[in-house]
Amino acid sequence: MLKKVLLLSSATAFMFLGCGSESTTSPRLDNQSNTNLSQSDSLKINANDNKDSTENLVNALEAGKVGCSYEVLSDTSVVELIKELDVTTKVTITIKGAVQEIEYYSTYANSVATDYIQSLCEENKEDAAAEHRNATVTCGHRTMTIKETVPSVSLDVLVQSAKNTCEEFNASHTDIETVPKRAICGMRSTETSIAMSIMVPDSMSMVYEVEYKDNVLSSTSKFIFDLNVSKKVIQGYCDEAKANSIEYSTNGETRQTTCDSNRVVTITTQDYSKNPLSTNPIEELLPQIESFCDQIETTGKYPN
Repeated sequence: MLKKVLLLSSATAFMFLGCGSESTTSPRLDNQSNTNLSQSDSLKINANDNKDSTENLVNALEAGKVGCSYEVLSDTSVVELIKELDVTTKVTITIKGAVQEIEYYSTYANSVATDYIQSLCEENKEDAAAEHRNATVTCGHRTMTIKETVPSVSLDVLVQSAKNTCEEFNASHTDIETVPKRAICGMRSTETSIAMSIMVPDSMSMVYEVEYKDNVLSSTSKFIFDLNVSKKVIQGYCDEAKANSIEYSTNGETRQTTCDSNRVVTITTQDYSKNPLSTNPIEELLPQIESFCDQIETTGKYPN
């Protein structure tokens, strides 16, 4: 399903379940049934009920704090604002008859590499086009907008869902200093290619792409280090990558590393035209990369 937010915590997923959308832990789209409240259980909407208004959270967001708020804009529209460590997402839900239109607008911090954002954007575009015809994805330099249409629910249900979302989120993020900054990993694959993106907060991001075509296996890895990483550390990584390139460049394989400011890029090609492989190397690489990505998602750390 679509990854609505790049750095979404598990607590935030309640919002999408309540809105009749999907969990954000997977890049695939699944259908999710809507929750209905009985008339006796419906929420009474008034100024006193909406304690977590967007306006009340503005100062906290500007101060860099994590938080969630919601606001009833009209009798057909609700907005949620979620601020995490590296991304702020505004979710606008509008009821239009039998359907509701949902817009997720996310803005990413400078600590998130643009290559990582664009990789996620392309992944979402592909999934939206292939599996979710009523969803569109557009991206800017540090923004991503996802619009989708799902079956409608009552305003009472939307408000109760927003209230539950923010209560869950804020309860688990009462002190920003206690919120762990976890490394995250995402990937997509076809029969002939694999793409993986990794983001390590306050450290670096990495994009790895590999493709097998016409008996040639080619791969590109891009490491983009954060501005707070010292030039000495980056240079050390560059030197090591270049040394590996020399060591691993053998007959049939060429590996080249270039370094520029805070980027280290390695391009590798393996030509099997003279000795064609009996099996697709992508099939062998896929479980290894999946395991590597799962390890990062499970531990929240980039393996040393």
